[in-house]
Amino acid sequence: MRMKIKNLIKKDMISVEKGSSGLSAIKIMHENGISSLPITEKNKVVGILTERDVIKSIANGSTMNRPVEELGHMGKIVTIMDDDPISKAAEEMNIHNIRHLIVLSSKDKTPIGIVSVRDLITDEQVILALSSLSEENIRGSD
Repeated sequence: MRMKIKNLIKKDMISVEKGSSGLSAIKIMHENGISSLPITEKNKVVGILTERDVIKSIANGSTMNRPVEELGHMGKIVTIMDDDPISKAAEEMNIHNIRHLIVLSSKDKTPIGIVSVRDLITDEQVILALSSLSEENIRGSD
């Protein structure tokens, strides 16, 4: 049986409301040891703010007092269902060149968490599964 995305979710989803300052979002990320925050509006995910977004904004001279929606990515957010196999997360991250996926409940499609590339490479079961693969079974390796 293949491992499902829901097995990787370790924490409840923490988010920031649209209109909040970048600085308040950075504080939330720091206090919770997370590298991304879904941006919500009326409990619906409308965007995401990541560490990469923060670094890019600072490098471009933006102030962190700006609203999160001006600093992060808004609009179409890449998601994955909690009952999808873990391999799909790796595939989606690779296709879209991203490090975080919003996880939706297969029951009602509400957001329930985030899976990061770090979750994929540090989960013991994922590491065991990868170590059992032969070199021929790994596609796209260098």
